Amino acid sequence: MVSTDVVVVGGGVAGLAAADQLARAGKKILLLEARSRLGGRVHTILDPGSGHPVELGAEFLEGDPQDLRQLAHQAGLQFHQISERHERTDKGRKHAIPDVEELIDRLLAGSASPSRDVPVAELLREQGHRFARYELDMMTRYLEGFHAAELKRYGSRALAENHQAEETDREQMRRVVGGYGQLVRFLQRRLEAAGVEIRIESPVTHLRWYPGTVELTVSSPSGSEPIRAAQVILAVPVAVLRAGQPQIDPMPPGWEGALGALETGLAQRIDLRFERTWWLEPGRQPPVFLHGGSEPFPVWWTTSPPSVPFLTGWIGGPRAGSLANLGLKGLVGQALGSLSSIFGYSSATLARWLRAAHAYDWSSDPYALGAYSYGGVGAAAARENLRQPVGGTLFLAGEALAGEGRNATVAGALSNGLRTAAALLDTVPTS
Repeated sequence: MVSTDVVVVGGGVAGLAAADQLARAGKKILLLEARSRLGGRVHTILDPGSGHPVELGAEFLEGDPQDLRQLAHQAGLQFHQISERHERTDKGRKHAIPDVEELIDRLLAGSASPSRDVPVAELLREQGHRFARYELDMMTRYLEGFHAAELKRYGSRALAENHQAEETDREQMRRVVGGYGQLVRFLQRRLEAAGVEIRIESPVTHLRWYPGTVELTVSSPSGSEPIRAAQVILAVPVAVLRAGQPQIDPMPPGWEGALGALETGLAQRIDLRFERTWWLEPGRQPPVFLHGGSEPFPVWWTTSPPSVPFLTGWIGGPRAGSLANLGLKGLVGQALGSLSSIFGYSSATLARWLRAAHAYDWSSDPYALGAYSYGGVGAAAARENLRQPVGGTLFLAGEALAGEGRNATVAGALSNGLRTAAALLDTVPTS
């Protein structure tokens, strides 16, 4: 049986950051990742035809989070600055877009009490009379799309926290030059240099624990293997934990209810490379975010630099479920139809201009089961519960547990991974 100080389950950004901090503190670490790659929901590939980095998962960095800024400096990363310009287009005709942030300010200000926590769908119903129909439609599309949320499950206090973070961060939006995958590779190299054992294709199927001891059963290409450690950090998505992966014996008191207050949204994105940037107009600033209406992919954005002929299509929330399991060919058809509706070109013309397409179905990935988290009713208390060490032995980490409204972000995952490691170092397993 393999024995170590700490096992970190999950090789996403939170797990990598936690393992890195623990290794530098002198702990013997074993990191287990179920997939054949590290990074979790950070997944950067290179487009074979152009060499351009394509993000199939996380892409943007908003604000100036300290932990990510410091790590990026250590890794020597550079950033593309993005001007957050939004346009609404219908058959090539441009329309004004209401200030959605101001609408949400009004929605939250109209709540009976700041501490009241109800589903956002209920808040919209209660206050519908205060908004024009097009304003309600715009808010609904934005909240579902941006947060990948089902509004009858999205808590109003979680929305308020997310909204405050967006108001703070929105003046600065960036992309990592070369893609977020560079951050993953930097952490991997540092872990390897510190002697951390990293195993990929090693899903944990069962975790039995008691204070001071954890026993894990790991499935790998070479067969099932038992592993023992004094402590464990579970850095896996909350949707996976809710699905019983791994099976935890015994389940800590309060965890099931707390996990039930943290939701995972659905989203689909597709990245298309064309022969040229046909959407650019001479003499005009290039668009950044383009909005349609009820198309299968209603939101599109350009890349950095904007001269590279890539467009990314996006849909989040319940409507994204209709695009699950379509495969790349099916998604391309839906994407070209969406662009045809928005820009006015025929789908056949757009297909002739298309040179490559990339997509990844996170909802069908058994180690993700969705895009990213959002808070349900009671999310704040649930996060506080799940951030607490159990018996000095069992710890959770990940973007879903990040505070200050910064769940669903790489920066949130990184900061929570570091804070979880610090909590472990301050904790002596009980016996």
